[in-house]
Amino acid sequence: MGNKIVKHKNKEIVGLNEKFVTREIIIEKLKDIFADHIGKSNPISTESLFIQITGLNPEILNWYEKETKWSAIKRGLASLRQSGELFVIMGVYHHYVLDSKEELTAYEHKVDATILGMKRMKKKAGTWVGSKTLKQMKKKSKKKIAKKKVAMIQ
Repeated sequence: MGNKIVKHKNKEIVGLNEKFVTREIIIEKLKDIFADHIGKSNPISTESLFIQITGLNPEILNWYEKETKWSAIKRGLASLRQSGELFVIMGVYHHYVLDSKEELTAYEHKVDATILGMKRMKKKAGTWVGSKTLKQMKKKSKKKIAKKKVAMIQ
């Protein structure tokens, strides 16, 4: 059965393994799982986390099912971070609970680099808005639209 996300009695419910699992159940599973994965030296792989939460091997799912289930897991982790109940470092392939000053420093550097990259993109976006390339694209687009209107009239 495909994954379904529905609202039921004001709770988000995610269908995993053909049974409905509430957001609260996912969060409790995450807290239980990550109690065994404290520190960078003791991570859990993305695949193992997925299997432990859903009971399914991601290899057997289609892209949509896998992404929907993974999105529900990430929303649970984000909620735990926001509430301060659990701070998980999400890597590409491995994840762990933040444990030390060294791990915190590494995380802060990563966040700072991300912010710097976003500032660069903000600058590039500003440059793009006034660029010749954008003006040429708009001009080309107007010509296409005009041609389509002429074709529709004929």
